[in-house]
Order: sequence, then C-alpha cells, then structure tokens
Amino acid sequence: MKFLLVIVMVLLVFPAAAQVVVMAQWSGKEIAESGDTIFYTPSTKLEWKDFEGKPGAPYNAIAVTASGFGYDAVMKRTNNVGSIYITVFCYFSKKDSWVRTGRESSYALNHEQNHFNIAYLAAWRFLDSLQKTTMTLQNYGDVIERTYNFCYKYMQQMQDSYDGETHNGLFTDEQETWNEKLKELMKKN
Repeated sequence: MKFLLVIVMVLLVFPAAAQVVVMAQWSGKEIAESGDTIFYTPSTKLEWKDFEGKPGAPYNAIAVTASGFGYDAVMKRTNNVGSIYITVFCYFSKKDSWVRTGRESSYALNHEQNHFNIAYLAAWRFLDSLQKTTMTLQNYGDVIERTYNFCYKYMQQMQDSYDGETHNGLFTDEQETWNEKLKELMKKN
C-alpha cells in the first residue's frame, strides 16, 4: 500500500515539473516592402529612405534608429508533455527612425546600421540562451521573460556604450574601433 501511495504522489508531482521541449529558431520573416517594419537578415543594409520618421529629440542627433528584437511563442501541451515553439526576430521601425534633412552621409548611415546590428546581436544572444535553457510546464513563461529581459538589458547597455564611446559617431577613431568590434561579433553569430 505504501508503494502504491508513493507512485500516486510521484505521478501527481511529475506533471507540474515536467520539462518542456523548446524549439527556438530564427524567424524567417521577410522585409515588408510597403509596411513599417524591416526584419533583420545578415544581408539587410539600411538606406536613408528607410528613415521615414520626423526628426525630434535628441536635437543634436543627425539620425535615430528605432530597432529592437522580439519573439513569437506557441505552447502546445499533450498529456503533460509540453512543446514550445519560439521564433526570434530583430526589427527596424521606419516610422520611428529618422534623419535630419541634409545630414545624410554614408558615415552616419554606417553608424545607424551598427545600432541595428547591435539589436541583432542581442536577439541572437536571446535565441542562443533559449536553446540552452531547460524549462518546465510550470516555469516556462517566467524563464522566457527573464531571459528576454536580460538580453534586452544587454542590448541597451551596448547601445549606450556605443553612442557614449563614439560620441554618437562624432569620434571617428572610436567609431572605427566599434566598427571592427561589431564586425567580429557579427562573424561569431
């Protein structure tokens, strides 16, 4: 009888702690020609025509790149076995990105492209972390959110360091150092 009671208790506890099979991949989203969003691909290069927003603050900036990363997740549960399908993407918002008229240059565009590249690096870190993480049916939502927040903070810190050290691209030597640093990080991903 004691043996049967232990088996029943194990079966009752197991479903809550059951692991989730995580399938995380890079999104195959395409560039939306007529839409507001450009999704990152390794060959994606921004052009000044992509910056459709109206210039605003900071008022000393030549341009602003509004980019980031996100994910879509679908959870399927069958007989206490969970599978979660996660697609990660990196995006650029045309309407929230802008350039001051007459200030367009290839040098400034490179600086802005690097902001998009930094968002991609954070997205890739998020994807890599998800692929290495163990989740259960009970904690998968918290784990995904915590991982996303960690990678988002990483992106913000890198964006701030990039603009701070290059003085928003005005320090050409520092800009070249960051160009090389980001090129190497991109090769690794």
